[in-house]
Amino acid sequence: MPEKVDYYKLLGLSKKASRADVKKAYAKLARKYHPDVNPEDEELAGRYHAITEAYGVLSDAKDRKKYDRLGHAAYVAGLKSEQGGEDTGIEDAGSLEEETDILDEILSGVEEDEHRFAGGRDLEQTLELTLLEAVKGSVKDVKVERRVPCANCSDSKNIFEVNESCILCGGSGFEKITEEMRVRVPAGTDSDRKIRVKGKGMPGGEGNPKGDLYLTPTIEPHEYFWRQGSDLLMELPISYYEACLGAKIDVPTMDGWVVLTVPPGVQNGQKLRLKGKGVKSRRKKERGHQFVVIKVILPETMDLNERSRLEALQLEYPHNPREGLDWGLEAR
Repeated sequence: MPEKVDYYKLLGLSKKASRADVKKAYAKLARKYHPDVNPEDEELAGRYHAITEAYGVLSDAKDRKKYDRLGHAAYVAGLKSEQGGEDTGIEDAGSLEEETDILDEILSGVEEDEHRFAGGRDLEQTLELTLLEAVKGSVKDVKVERRVPCANCSDSKNIFEVNESCILCGGSGFEKITEEMRVRVPAGTDSDRKIRVKGKGMPGGEGNPKGDLYLTPTIEPHEYFWRQGSDLLMELPISYYEACLGAKIDVPTMDGWVVLTVPPGVQNGQKLRLKGKGVKSRRKKERGHQFVVIKVILPETMDLNERSRLEALQLEYPHNPREGLDWGLEAR
């Protein structure tokens, strides 16, 4: 087709045509001139490619605005003067994917009016986090695999011709790429709450927004800490002497080390609270607490001197923790 043909006239439209009108006109004409319908007519094939070019520009809001402002001749001249690099970013991927959907309808005989374009499909994948990264929040580098228009089969202005022998897409018109991005992990993230990265899913058609990327956290088990809601728990081994006499012990938290006061006579399994040292609540501003679970560790071996001293203490200060318990049975 000659370059002087205005894109609106080529599709039989006025400049007031809506995006839906553009799509409808393209579907009607492409059904008529598609090379698969007219395999031996090169002239009709050329007309089809011109129609596709017009649709690619007028269906994209940004390109259409530029086209209306510059006029056909200036716009086409600008296209030819641009550098020849392909643009396989998300913005252009939406228009090209929509166009492929329309062609699928044409070749399968489905009426265009029966089809409705929805927003872009959401993507989902897992995100591995340490407990510290989940509790404190972090910034993670994420690799996302997505489908984009084939760089070999398409150019940066929505004009494309799928090559069935293409080594990149295998004739599908789309290739898989891996996009790297940085994602902010909110403080207090848990494995039961997905992280949404807005607009990083698949492109949408008919002016609809892109889908989102949903990351499902998988949190590595920590060697010493575990989580219960907004609280953190840890076991603290202490000696028999520390349990009896009390002690001040350095304890790790997600914010660093603090001094914990262990009261005299603390019991095995007793929980001591470190206020506000837990996990930030997603619903409230305050943080949970850290609970230190006491674990009294007795010496595995004693020499004769230690044993005799304990026996002497037992005789001098007898203590029977079972005294007075009613077992609900007859006394022995």
